[in-house]
Amino acid sequence: MNRPTDQYAWIKAKGGMGNRMLCAASGMLWAELAGRVPFIDWRDDAYSLERENSIFHFFDPPGALREPPLTEGRDVVPAVWKDRLDSPLAETIQADDPSLHSSAFAHRRYSIDARRTDQPEAIAVFWHYTGRFEQLASRAAGPLEIRTASLRSVIGAAMKRYLPPVPSLRDRIDRFRNGSFGKQTVGVHVRYTDRTTNLDRLLAETARLAGKIDADTVFLATDNAIVSERFASAFPRVVETEKWLPEPGQVMHQNAACADRKENGMEALTDMNLLAACDGLVYASRSTFSVLSHCIGEFKQGTVIDIDRRDPKIIARKLARRVIA
Repeated sequence: MNRPTDQYAWIKAKGGMGNRMLCAASGMLWAELAGRVPFIDWRDDAYSLERENSIFHFFDPPGALREPPLTEGRDVVPAVWKDRLDSPLAETIQADDPSLHSSAFAHRRYSIDARRTDQPEAIAVFWHYTGRFEQLASRAAGPLEIRTASLRSVIGAAMKRYLPPVPSLRDRIDRFRNGSFGKQTVGVHVRYTDRTTNLDRLLAETARLAGKIDADTVFLATDNAIVSERFASAFPRVVETEKWLPEPGQVMHQNAACADRKENGMEALTDMNLLAACDGLVYASRSTFSVLSHCIGEFKQGTVIDIDRRDPKIIARKLARRVIA
């Protein structure tokens, strides 16, 4: 659908890297479907203490504005954003109603309905904590040039189209892969600080998959030194990238103790893309970080193990996302 060139999609952000990427890429897809010029707004302190628009530290989103569009005299939808578009989403929610931070319905107040592309207002604000791919998947085949409309294929294609890594990030990924991966490498993501998963299960599944594909190397992406020790004692060759780690039990990203939040983001994205480059993958899908590694990777059938695949709570959460518009 064609739109005047002075209509914009203002794509907000909240949460960690995986959540932001899902929202940014689905917002870019929505903007393309709606014929709007996208502006991805990461001007908060999540990955830049100077509140630069940190999206451009990591990605080169095609066609996205680097500076916000002029807002004076332009109408905005939802109306809650009138005269406050420059405010980070988390701070806006905190000022309005802090209980909405944990609400599954907060997007109804702070975002347009992604199922529609006919909003007449000049500026349409788009946001969702985990993106809106469930609502956009059936319309994504054309813009993303894909033949199937499976949710994973849509997400993977959108990440590659809308969020290509900047050259410095690409170089970092390639250097580690070329210098540290084995002939066959199993990747495993273990989040084990503020949110934990079954470590024994991850170790067992990693061993099973490594045996299946005859892997000589395990690439481990984790936020916990204890996890590193467990894997190093269980496998003959484990490789990891160097990164800043938080104190046990604390969050890894947006942590006040982290001196360089831009580097923190680069480290996370390096791990995510290296996991996607492995020959096999073991992860828990309660983490959007892990899910994105699966989506952007090109894995052969039978080389990916999601230990949450039969968890009733995780399944219920995924179903809820499909129906909460």
